[in-house]
Amino acid sequence: MIIDRLKNAHLYYCLGKRFETGLRFLQDNWDTIPEFENGVHEIDDRDVYLFMRRYDTVKLADAKTEAHRKYADIQILKQGNEIFGYQTLSEVGKRIEDYPERDVSYFDAKPEFFTLKNDLFVIVLPEDAHCPDCALNDAPESVIKAVIKVRVND
Repeated sequence: MIIDRLKNAHLYYCLGKRFETGLRFLQDNWDTIPEFENGVHEIDDRDVYLFMRRYDTVKLADAKTEAHRKYADIQILKQGNEIFGYQTLSEVGKRIEDYPERDVSYFDAKPEFFTLKNDLFVIVLPEDAHCPDCALNDAPESVIKAVIKVRVND
């Protein structure tokens, strides 16, 4: 997992062309991100795409820890705050739900949490279990989040 500010996104272009494409998209469109409707917006076909989300954060007790096989995520909030959990996939408990067609599995886990806010982004790879969308101080709030999905495996 990588955590950094959007102004430093250029430091991670070295992760590959697809990551560079996704990070540049965020940098170039940061001011207009809220204008994108919820849902999928292709950037480079399905190799790199924006999944735009508006939602209310959930109480920690209702949150799920997930991981992906085919895609890495670059997640960044445009509005609001949330608690974001992380645990290496090798340390999580058993898989409790699996949806290969959606590239997501949910796990029994005990992640460590930090606050995702402002222009702080996180990159999670397939070996990173993560627990997004959690309410700060267990007080749900409305957020606007951009998730760049970057294909890393076929």
